[in-house]
Amino acid sequence: MTPTEICRRLGFSLFLPFALLAPLLSAQNEFPPDLNTPFEIDTGWVSNTSGEPAVVISFPVMLENARSLRLYFSEIALSGSPYDRSGSILRITSLWDGGQQRMNAVHAEQWQNSSGYFNGEAILVEVLAQPHTGPNRLVLQSVDMGVPFSYPDSQCGPNDDRIPSQDPRAARLMPVTCTSWMIADCGRCFLSAGHCVGNINTVEFNVPPSSSGGSIVHPPLEDQYPVDQASIQSNGGQGTGNDWAYFGCFANSNTGLTPIEAMGQAFVLGNPPNPSGSTIRITGYGSDTGSSNHIQQTHTGPMVTNSGTLLQYQVDTTGGSSGSPVIWEDTGLAIGIHTHAGCSTGGGSSGNSGTSILNAGLQAALDNPQGVCAIGATGGGPFTDLGGGMNQSPFGTPSLTACGTLQPNSQFSLALTLPFSLHNLTSTLVVGLSNLSAPFKGGVLVPTPDIILPGLTVTTSGGGSSKIILQGIWPSSVPSGASSYFQHWPQLTLPGQSILLASNGLQAIAP
Repeated sequence: MTPTEICRRLGFSLFLPFALLAPLLSAQNEFPPDLNTPFEIDTGWVSNTSGEPAVVISFPVMLENARSLRLYFSEIALSGSPYDRSGSILRITSLWDGGQQRMNAVHAEQWQNSSGYFNGEAILVEVLAQPHTGPNRLVLQSVDMGVPFSYPDSQCGPNDDRIPSQDPRAARLMPVTCTSWMIADCGRCFLSAGHCVGNINTVEFNVPPSSSGGSIVHPPLEDQYPVDQASIQSNGGQGTGNDWAYFGCFANSNTGLTPIEAMGQAFVLGNPPNPSGSTIRITGYGSDTGSSNHIQQTHTGPMVTNSGTLLQYQVDTTGGSSGSPVIWEDTGLAIGIHTHAGCSTGGGSSGNSGTSILNAGLQAALDNPQGVCAIGATGGGPFTDLGGGMNQSPFGTPSLTACGTLQPNSQFSLALTLPFSLHNLTSTLVVGLSNLSAPFKGGVLVPTPDIILPGLTVTTSGGGSSKIILQGIWPSSVPSGASSYFQHWPQLTLPGQSILLASNGLQAIAP
């Protein structure tokens, strides 16, 4: 019996990520005034031949009167291994506020050979290399230069009643200056408007006030996260009531924290209420004048319409509010995604519009997460990480994560992630009904080997990693309190040798 046939018998399905990119449509998103200009520097190949760590590449980038800078490289070649202490580090520092971003080779791939956003008109680019680890090279291609700007207001009625807010679940989506927000799915991923995601690459939290002239100011590099392009699912924005996007982010390269680890909170989704007497809150990063431009602001107002997947409400929003959560104020649940303007300063309209969480396309995407959204949680809930992973230097330790409630007939998933991107990878999944934790092949075999699934193909993915995701339906026959144990044993085939690794073991307890 083949591994695929075995998986089918156990209710698993092999799941491979893909990217679905959609064109950008015009609604309540706004592009910031970033002027992309050629800025070509090729450092050539440079090695550290000394006996100590050393800066082998260093050059400034300066554009007079720029409010911010972002770099785009056609090549970032960093010597050594990013999985141990031998890997070179790309270090970029703002000479205006000292903000700094540090990236190894994996981080550079996650950022798609670009940098985060740096405030000011000058930055210093450096490569710090370890001794005798090989050549390094940077080829800078262009720079996004932030320039001064302001946008007119647009709101329901004569006054803009939004006030500044600090909801840690809502983020600014760049470079389109839309809004996105973290949800309590397994991967703690994001929702936004579909017309926003044709050109997204960065999510920003803890956004500071803009300048007095309205130029946006970027948060510290520790609060900027690269979007996993392979995770994006969207319908591209097909009008009111049918405009959604679902995606995830990689961890921050400076802190190593994911957005949920740094911010600590996510929105819980819920069904929209009857409009009568219901109050709606919109929290987003809409345009404004002066220092309030594209910072987080919030406002509440009455719900007007709930017609299937179309929601309407009399709540102030402006350009850049697209993608904001539509929050049912009485419960705190997020019931939709704000997408379109409809209010006017003269009043009399049906209100601004959003897409309900019940949209069938959005629900299908939430049920079939891609990229980092499909990897799931690192434990918690019904799952316990038992350790036992085996590392064969320099490959790092495989990570086994799980996602699901384990309620009868509910969906759950197991995700194996290896911190390197190589071909010729297979893995054996061991499933047991008890905890063995016995020495095996130089590591620890956590489950009793009651079920063995050999020869599962591990695929390379974006971000310099490899993974395999198994999804299935938790059987209704499993009694409450029963434990199951899972562990992956990946095998890497190289010329003349075979290397065996082991993931951590997971315990799953049925509720």
